[in-house]
Amino acid sequence: ALENEWIDDWYCNPPFDDKLRFIQKAVFEATIMGHSGLMLLPHEPLTDWWIENVEPYADTIYLPDGRYPFYERDGYTKKDGVNFGSCFVLFTPHAGNGQPRQARFERTMQGPAGKAQLKPPAGLNEYLIWSSNLSFELNRRTALNKTAG
Repeated sequence: ALENEWIDDWYCNPPFDDKLRFIQKAVFEATIMGHSGLMLLPHEPLTDWWIENVEPYADTIYLPDGRYPFYERDGYTKKDGVNFGSCFVLFTPHAGNGQPRQARFERTMQGPAGKAQLKPPAGLNEYLIWSSNLSFELNRRTALNKTAG
């Protein structure tokens, strides 16, 4: 993923232990290549990596109404040790003023027992549809926020 060009409206859920290289790739794709995209990241706005690599380049930071549980690839086994909040960060060619907008949103994806979750779809087709729907919804809300603001 780091060696390939990302197409416009990309979505990235990077390995959190290697997030900095993926954030740098996202910034390159948005600012140099002109490809907007959305990235799932730990929400840690007081850390150096966030202050130096996310704030200066992000367009919008989408903050969910709670924490997402994460699941193993089987889609059913809940991962242990996820003790931090996450957010979606939108990178666009026109951002970079160091003042990303923040948008709160209600989670609408439903999991077992009606609980919201971020669960990886089973196959590539399901993932592409899931990712496109999420990206479309966040882009729609961004457009509404821009018109309202």
